[in-house]
Amino acid sequence: MCILLSSVLHPDYPLILISNRDEYFSRKTQHAAFHQDNPSLLYPKDLARQEHGTWIGINKNGKIAVLLNYREPKLGDCVGKISRGAIPIEFLQSDLAPEKWEHEIGSQTETLQDIGGFSLLFGKVNVDRSTNGAQPLRIFSNRSNACESAFNTYKTIGMSNSKYHEPWPKVHVGTELLEKCVKSSVDENWSQEQLIEQLFAILSTAIPEREKWKDMSYNDAFDLLPNSIFIPPVWSDAANDYYGTRTHTIIMLNKNGQVTYIERDLHTSRNLDEAPQTRKYEFSLENDDT
Repeated sequence: MCILLSSVLHPDYPLILISNRDEYFSRKTQHAAFHQDNPSLLYPKDLARQEHGTWIGINKNGKIAVLLNYREPKLGDCVGKISRGAIPIEFLQSDLAPEKWEHEIGSQTETLQDIGGFSLLFGKVNVDRSTNGAQPLRIFSNRSNACESAFNTYKTIGMSNSKYHEPWPKVHVGTELLEKCVKSSVDENWSQEQLIEQLFAILSTAIPEREKWKDMSYNDAFDLLPNSIFIPPVWSDAANDYYGTRTHTIIMLNKNGQVTYIERDLHTSRNLDEAPQTRKYEFSLENDDT
């Protein structure tokens, strides 16, 4: 069960966004890259469905999108006719401004009914030079009646696989940890490397501690998934695969408009001994009219 945490409190980084992807380890995935078919878009590809969608991405103009599945009450409702992963790419490729795109997708009632439940954090992250703040992002869901601005009430937010206003315990824990991390980084004048290290530590927080997950099956762990930011590997007999946190992602925008995107793959197969692979991209935002 994935999680997204984000803050706009750091004076040097108008946007800090961190994310865990929890998934079956053998699900075919291509790591984050500027792909040949979408050279201005940076995102990982989920290869398990023909749409080759994604759960997270950003483009060179500053459009960003992060998708989280909604945990349906009925298991059969989890997979829709249309892949949710196509939605972030559709937004990132669109020439429409975020507000117009939001109106367009919101009007596609029948299409939204054919998509499994999701929440989407999206928008454009240009820096306001007068305040060094990032432009606000939006939250859209096909399991909620309203789209709303992120960071209106709180400057640190979190989302997981429930409705935005019905957050799981892991979201409360994560937002508190991220707020403390940002405050400490400012008070103690951390370097970017120190900040990134602590952001990875947040994404690695297991509740209960990892030792207690060792002998659990997926069924044993199911009720713990809403509580833990990090999901250690648990075996599923039904899927014949391990499930857990397989990818960390950190996206940071600094006050000069430079994006740092870091992806760390922990697991890409059933081999639990594989070494984590980390890749880092940095680029400056390009201006456009949307």
